[in-house]
Amino acid sequence: MVNVNLIKLIGITGEGQMSVKDIMQAVHLKGRDNFLNMYLRPATSAGYVRLLYPGRPQHLQQKYLITEKGMTFYRQLNA
Repeated sequence: MVNVNLIKLIGITGEGQMSVKDIMQAVHLKGRDNFLNMYLRPATSAGYVRLLYPGRPQHLQQKYLITEKGMTFYRQLNA
């Protein structure tokens, strides 16, 4: 199920690799736990975004990027 939060996240991450901090600033959120639970975890679980370093979630340069599934949805949003 696609919700407003997922649409916002895909619209933002469709522009390239982004850190959690960068995405949070783009959606104007300050609470990290809320952001992870309402935006990032649902998007990664649904396969719309993925980790740049999947084997190392705590990597210092960890970023998130859109998957092919997410890019398909992103293109539909911007059509």
